[in-house]
Amino acid sequence: MVEVWDHDTFGKDYIGRCILTLTRVILEGEFQDEFVLQGAKSGKLNLHFKWTPQPIYRDRDRDQ
Repeated sequence: MVEVWDHDTFGKDYIGRCILTLTRVILEGEFQDEFVLQGAKSGKLNLHFKWTPQPIYRDRDRDQ
């Protein structure tokens, strides 16, 4: 879930949210799309995701 807030000198105002899954970016490595903000009067959120897996190195002696 991505929530969008307006933060200014008068405080924080909730603008809206969108719910998405990261499955596509994990499978494809990169993903860009436009999401409608639920709860907002108008507007869309343009997001561009990139997935770069980081290898995990394990100590062989510890795993045995």
